[in-house]
Amino acid sequence: MNDMRRVAAEVVILEQVAPDGKFREGPEERDLLDGTRMVVHKCYFTVEQLQEELGGGEVLMDGPAFAIVRV
Repeated sequence: MNDMRRVAAEVVILEQVAPDGKFREGPEERDLLDGTRMVVHKCYFTVEQLQEELGGGEVLMDGPAFAIVRV
C-alpha cells in the first residue's frame, strides 16, 4: 500500500469475495487456453477482512461476488 499511495492519492480495489462468506486461501488449478494447467495462490476475503488487510478504506460496493473498496 505504501508504494501505491506514493504515486496515487487514492486507490480503488475490485476484489472477488468469498461466495460463502468464509475466508479461504490456498492453491487453485486454472485451465489455460492451450490445454495446460497452472496452479495459482488465491485468497477469498470477506469485505471486513479485505478492509483489515488494506488498513481501512471505504466500501463502495459489497456484492455477492465482488467488493469495491477505496483507500
